Amino acid sequence: MKDIPDFEALLKIESPNALIERLDELADEIAGENGEKLSSIVAALKIQAEGRRWIINELRETLDQLRMDLQYVLLDLEATRRERDELAKQ
Repeated sequence: MKDIPDFEALLKIESPNALIERLDELADEIAGENGEKLSSIVAALKIQAEGRRWIINELRETLDQLRMDLQYVLLDLEATRRERDELAKQ
């Protein structure tokens, strides 16, 4: 009989991709119906991981754009204040 996987050790793996790869390896080792079920779960996990990675990348790009837009707004505000001060002096 095969050893039961140490799931506590699996959960301590830092990279989600490493965990998915290890689960994929375990699915290959397990024969029969349980292996097929685990393989389908691993496939679903891979799809979810890709979806999360895409969302995180989109959020990063959006935040970068927001930071840039905020810098332009602050630059425009400073220019407007300077123009107001010059008009007030006249």
